[in-house]
Amino acid sequence: MSSLEAFPDMAPVPRVEVVVDPSDLMAGTATATLRRSHLERSNWQRQFLVRGAVDRPAGTPIVAMDYEAPFGVESLYEALCYNEAGTYLGAVQLGSATLEFAGTVIQQPLNPRLAVQVTRLAAMAAPVAQSAPGDLVYPEDESFAVLVGTGPRRGVEAFNVAVRTDTVEAADALQGTLGNPDNRQLQAWLIRTPPPQRIPRVFFCAVPQLVEDDRTVRLGGGQVAFRAVVTEIQPPAPGRMPAVLRYSDIAAVYGTYSAVGDVYTLYSDIARDQSLVGAAG
Repeated sequence: MSSLEAFPDMAPVPRVEVVVDPSDLMAGTATATLRRSHLERSNWQRQFLVRGAVDRPAGTPIVAMDYEAPFGVESLYEALCYNEAGTYLGAVQLGSATLEFAGTVIQQPLNPRLAVQVTRLAAMAAPVAQSAPGDLVYPEDESFAVLVGTGPRRGVEAFNVAVRTDTVEAADALQGTLGNPDNRQLQAWLIRTPPPQRIPRVFFCAVPQLVEDDRTVRLGGGQVAFRAVVTEIQPPAPGRMPAVLRYSDIAAVYGTYSAVGDVYTLYSDIARDQSLVGAAG
């Protein structure tokens, strides 16, 4: 039987576990893609593919960790079914889950191990701007312009991110989400923050510049403030999910294959045990 379970902890980030039993899929399904939707506003429902759960073989249970589910709103999950020829057969509803997490998390979209919980600053409540392409043309002898443009309205532009970390380690972790010369990363973030903040619940954005303001001297502790002006983007490479749980993590805890076999019956059981994430450092 398929199941959904929310995990509101930083291991490595808040997430929803999705397990799909092959018997719940449509007859003739060879591959399935998982899709999540949530109510962004009272009149707008957004849909996202579950990262790493695109075109998954349907002969065995599909286990997916959704590291991008929104906070504080209901997420609806469904499996999009395809046959051997790639023909779409239809969608199967899997149920819903709500990830109750009160904080704000910033993570690297292509590697949720690179993530940190931050504190929003007042400047992050700045206006949320969206524009639409188009030109105003004034026909001869007309008083009013004609709008020439096809739209649609674009995503959030020039949004002011203003956050704070309370330890130097957390500040380093936030810088690490964008990589360094020895560990290059996509210059993009996924920001998740719960209501009532009216920025997108699942906010993928390009980060061309990150400005750090070291406040440790004048305020004490490890307080470091960050700001960036970002633009909303599409989720990058939704079919790609790096190995969040690594073999080295498993080996650090159990050491031998026999020890692993004593605890877990199936490989999917290992994949579901997020307590192992990061055990190898």
